[in-house]
Amino acid sequence: MIEAGNILKCARKQSGLKQVDAAIAYGVSERTYQRWENNEIQPKFVDVVGLIEGVFKVEFRDLVG
Repeated sequence: MIEAGNILKCARKQSGLKQVDAAIAYGVSERTYQRWENNEIQPKFVDVVGLIEGVFKVEFRDLVG
């Protein structure tokens, strides 16, 4: 099973953003975003999709398909 944090990290790197930029763009704290990406806490599915498609501009299905 692929963890949400690994998906977020892959999408963020494809987009060329830093963690802090992703956090600001999505409206969460940098620490929250870091914890999501490091699999310390699990984000809601809607947050994963929102970040991937809304902030990183990557198709979700391209990452997991």
